[in-house]
Amino acid sequence: MSDQNTRTLKENRPKLKSGEAIRPGVLVLFAEEGSAELARVHVGQLETTIGRQADQQVFIEDSSLSRCHAVIAFGPREITLRDLGSHNGTQLNGSRFHGEAKVVPGDVVRCGSTVLMVVPDVAAYKGWPKSALVEPLLGGPVMEQVRRRLDVLATQPVEVLICGESGTGKDVAARYLHTRSGCKGDYVPLNCAAVPEALFEAELFGATKGAFTGAVANRSGLMQAARGGTLFLDEIGELPLSLQPKLLRAVELREVRQVGSNQLQHVDLRLAAATNRDLAQEVECERFRADLYHRLCGAQVQIPPLRARRDDIVIFAERFLAHHQASFQSAPAVCMSAAFVERLLLGAWKGNVRELERMLREALVQATMEQQTCLQVEHLPAISLAGAQGEGEDEEIMRLRRALTTAGGNVSRAAAELGMRRGRVYELLKVHGLVAEDFR
Repeated sequence: MSDQNTRTLKENRPKLKSGEAIRPGVLVLFAEEGSAELARVHVGQLETTIGRQADQQVFIEDSSLSRCHAVIAFGPREITLRDLGSHNGTQLNGSRFHGEAKVVPGDVVRCGSTVLMVVPDVAAYKGWPKSALVEPLLGGPVMEQVRRRLDVLATQPVEVLICGESGTGKDVAARYLHTRSGCKGDYVPLNCAAVPEALFEAELFGATKGAFTGAVANRSGLMQAARGGTLFLDEIGELPLSLQPKLLRAVELREVRQVGSNQLQHVDLRLAAATNRDLAQEVECERFRADLYHRLCGAQVQIPPLRARRDDIVIFAERFLAHHQASFQSAPAVCMSAAFVERLLLGAWKGNVRELERMLREALVQATMEQQTCLQVEHLPAISLAGAQGEGEDEEIMRLRRALTTAGGNVSRAAAELGMRRGRVYELLKVHGLVAEDFR
């Protein structure tokens, strides 16, 4: 046992060359009833049994579970889920089924009021969930790779470009980079999309008294304010072409000239930028300067979308619920039902973590109005569902996962299965935050 909330059962599986066991298995994400300690379990058996009988691999004292409820079998080429004639049935990706069904890593299983997820390698969850509660970058194995990359880059004198969809936490990643760098100066953020083009130079470089109408005093810019610290340029892809050469010069030389002044000032700072656009594609379309792109992209960090790290959803939900409930001073404590958690896990989350927080807040308000102490599915506003509901990009993720599972993680075979070129499969892996090796 690696900590009080995690246990891994012994099993005999093939070894990787590095000596690490390949252990596809099951992660127990939530248990509405039973011991809180057992609600954080990962098991990697060839056959993982689930139930409230003490000899089951996943043993939860959940009254809605049958004694021997279901079994997940990990074969050499496929994973199967079998309901063992349970009283309350078994749900796979939100739909009840009978008998046996094929599953792939990322599928959500609900047995009674216990919610589980099939994962490609339980070894990655050693120490989970404690390892996922690292502030400010919450998250399990997928985000652990992001944290490690940021830790390495924090000590390097290189510009960092943070990429990811809106709402994934790019600003949080930039703050983490600043904190880990040990810089003595301040963290100074600037949203490039929020500053009018006419005022951008003055905002970034500063202005002298009388330089333009309304400049009633000398004013330093954000680059001066970030001396010895970190300047974070958010939404850098929104920066107008006319301003990009001026930013390029300042970044290359670390020199700024205030608007209305001929004097150059040296600024020693760290620079990080973020975008939700594909800047390489923007360069090809001549909407972004290639020289500025290559200067800003000294190193790149990709923040994966929430749908590529669904094991993080329960952790975020618990954190948001506790945070927002603190403002409801007179309301009783509110918990989550298993069906509610299951619906969260099956969401498409186009708005990522930001959307999840908004939905949790609205559900909490609705439950409080109804004087309910347990969040139910009906308390949630309508949310788009992923994968099984066939929604565009999410259907793409499911097809990609199934092809990789069938191909045993071999990208060439997966490409043939999908009828696309291998390079396109690699592009999709990057976009969705997946790693081919996880399916071997």
